[in-house]
Amino acid sequence: MKTEAAGSRGANILSFLKKQTAAQAALLLTIISIISKPLGLLREIVIADFFGASRITDAFFVSQILPNVFGTIIAGAIISAFIPVFVRVKELSGEKSAWELTSKIFSLLALLLILISLLIYFFAGPVTRIMAPGFGPSEQELASWLVKYMIPTIFLGTLLGLFTAVLNAYQHFLLPAAAALLNNVFLILAVVLLSSKSGIVSLIIGSLGAVIFQFLIVGGGLFARKPYLKINLNWRDPNLSLVFKMVIPIVIGSSAGLLNLLVDRAIASGLPEASISALNYASKIMGIPQGMFIANVATAIYPTLSLHVAKNAMGDFKRSLSRGLQALWFVILPSTAGLIFLSSPIIAAIYQHGAFTAEDTLLTSGALAFYSLGLFAHGGNALLSNAFISLRDTVTPMKLGFLVVAVNILLNLALSRVMGASGIALATSLAAFLNFILLFVLLRKKVGQSILEGPFLELVKMTAASLLMGAAVYFLWQGALAWLHPQNFWVKLTILAIVCGLGVLIYALLSWIMKIEEVNRYLGYLKRGRDKLMGVLQRIRKANRSN
Repeated sequence: MKTEAAGSRGANILSFLKKQTAAQAALLLTIISIISKPLGLLREIVIADFFGASRITDAFFVSQILPNVFGTIIAGAIISAFIPVFVRVKELSGEKSAWELTSKIFSLLALLLILISLLIYFFAGPVTRIMAPGFGPSEQELASWLVKYMIPTIFLGTLLGLFTAVLNAYQHFLLPAAAALLNNVFLILAVVLLSSKSGIVSLIIGSLGAVIFQFLIVGGGLFARKPYLKINLNWRDPNLSLVFKMVIPIVIGSSAGLLNLLVDRAIASGLPEASISALNYASKIMGIPQGMFIANVATAIYPTLSLHVAKNAMGDFKRSLSRGLQALWFVILPSTAGLIFLSSPIIAAIYQHGAFTAEDTLLTSGALAFYSLGLFAHGGNALLSNAFISLRDTVTPMKLGFLVVAVNILLNLALSRVMGASGIALATSLAAFLNFILLFVLLRKKVGQSILEGPFLELVKMTAASLLMGAAVYFLWQGALAWLHPQNFWVKLTILAIVCGLGVLIYALLSWIMKIEEVNRYLGYLKRGRDKLMGVLQRIRKANRSN
């Protein structure tokens, strides 16, 4: 009996590691994000400590634009378009046919990437001038040199997206998410161990090492389970056409985000020195709640929305989307308030040491505060865009994306003249809000009313609780400074972490006092989890007594 119970538990663990449900995937991705985001923050701290905000970091961050584009936009589009087609082919025609499709996509994608890599290598100079037209000759030369060395990250990072899509189609999320941790680990180790002798070359070594090992781990894990990939140049396949018909609008729509990034960097390159670095450091901080909550909820809810659409259960579709939005905003709104009220302390505590000066803190904290204003809209955009894709409408998000880019360019040009780098951050947030409003209105027309179920009062209460919490943590931080006068970096970071933890408790208490519905939902989750745990423990006790 004991052996059977242990075997059953072991089988359940192995089953979870091989395949996760949507709820398990959301939990798993969040847990890994909790590990990954501090590592990402530590990476930025290390870069800031060793290189500060300078022409070197400006050039390095410009050289990362293309790898980020291919590794997120292109790979993300492949994942979004490939999964439903792969699953459908696998169910209707069998696993062999699904892997024949995968082999065809892999072969075509590899060939296209080789051609793109060659073009980038031979035209690195013009490409760099497009991305950073305000750079001087020395900065242009350094950035174009770095762009050439980043080419392997473009090639491998994009193919990594295909491997991730296949694993996700088998409902396996653990390996790709865990492998992504290597990006931060490799860059940190490379800078710490090599920067004193190699300088900026350490950043190149860290970036290349991360993507190579990530590719080997994810690819090796996939082929160890399903060794079916091969070169297949027979591209006359209606399923292949279907994938690329879906990919192209997603890529074009996502390129609106690239265009936004290019415009931001191009305009910032004409601003005072370190403006690009300030925007980058600020966006990395804002990326913590984005990566921990927005991306995970959007990833987890996408299969559920697609399933409701396949079953033509539009009532369930709207309810799932509504709950997803409310659950996301319950976390995003206090994150926004915390980042705004503590923007300067966060930047100072995290970055202001080594080569990073008080002036750099002032510049970066302003950008962080204005970037953070758009978190609410960014969260809504992620879920609403996935809703359109699950409805097989990839054209509407694409059209809206370019409209928003045009507005963002105008806002960038106007606000950067008055506010500098902070104006660029504010323009990005305003454009995100415009995108959210348009997506929301058009989706309501497409599927009917009640996208956002529940009273509007819930959103008002979340906002009020977030503002009160933000004010509370601001005064807590000011009090800690006046009382303790911390000077040491780790002491400051510890105090900041304690203040943020108190902010979470304050927000939870305010939410309970205001009777926000999400609190009851989370309490229900905790109660069900406790009941399940108690049930498992009781079964184990019974099994032990019977033996």
